[in-house]
Amino acid sequence: MSDPVCGCFLKCLNVCAEWYDDAIQYNHGGLQKEQREYLLRLRAAIGGLSSLLNDEQVAPNLRGFLPVLAPFENLRSQLSEFDTKLMRVAELRSDSKPRTGLESDFVDALIYQDHFKERSPFEWLAGVYLPEVYYLFFGFESGWGKGAKYLSFVDVVLRSLKVKAEDRTSYSRETISRAVRVRADGNIRRKKGPLVDSDVPDQMEWYRHMHFMDAIRVELGLGLEMRLKSSLEHARRVLADFSAAK
Repeated sequence: MSDPVCGCFLKCLNVCAEWYDDAIQYNHGGLQKEQREYLLRLRAAIGGLSSLLNDEQVAPNLRGFLPVLAPFENLRSQLSEFDTKLMRVAELRSDSKPRTGLESDFVDALIYQDHFKERSPFEWLAGVYLPEVYYLFFGFESGWGKGAKYLSFVDVVLRSLKVKAEDRTSYSRETISRAVRVRADGNIRRKKGPLVDSDVPDQMEWYRHMHFMDAIRVELGLGLEMRLKSSLEHARRVLADFSAAK
């Protein structure tokens, strides 16, 4: 493996490690629950402040002076508008239909977070990300995610990243093999991902592959053609052609 291709390989592994960290963070709904609880507290605070700005709530000796010394009429309307927007944000979910471009970006972020709930973080790493990287650079001789060489590769990566089971032991090769065979639960997946194009069947898969291709493109100094809608096979051909030219 030439130095540039080795650099591509390491970058792709770094991408996998970053996604694994995201999978740990978003595999449960804790962060989104915390987000909604914060919005509830914020809306309650706005409600309390709006109530205090009601004319009847202002201290009698201030009623003739406060609106002049510290005008708050516009503030009340602004707080009302702000509260309406916060209520909309709190309602948004990964399967919501966005009304604006900014809402679309927020919903896309929720989709990205929610898709990690389809599998465990370990299953994402050993059963999805690493098979794709292995296929890109080495190919499979015994079928997708199979063979002693692939299992050894995953074992080395897991140990390097210090990824262990709940009992702090290393994952066995049997467990790694099962991770490759896991299929996403269709009842959990709400949506296939941010809409890239209508003819892309799996948006999240496309998103992953574009990250791999971008890592390869930057490391090899290639043009933007690697960012087009392409398969892993296209990236494999690029790597093979580059290696042959060297």
